[in-house]
Amino acid sequence: MIVCFPALEDNGLDSRLSGHFGSAPWFVAVNTDTQEVQAIPNRNNVHEHGQCNPLSAFSGLKPDVVAVQGIGPGAINKLQAMNTKVLRVQAATVKEALEQ
Repeated sequence: MIVCFPALEDNGLDSRLSGHFGSAPWFVAVNTDTQEVQAIPNRNNVHEHGQCNPLSAFSGLKPDVVAVQGIGPGAINKLQAMNTKVLRVQAATVKEALEQ
């Protein structure tokens, strides 16, 4: 399973989570089967409210789950249309969120 986290930095599992999905500078994707960690720059982090484009932001990656602290309803709808589950987490880092 691929779990994707909006992050403030590219620091692997120690990356701090961003408080908002759409404006996060990075997405850190973790394959829970292989433990591979991949950081993806969010080239779509500057957009009008409600205009987030997850397909563009993920650069072709199709995560099974996106774990977030904050996210708007438009992004939730778009992710669900991609068959991606959205989970809310309360953690400081990717590693802490994975442990939850």
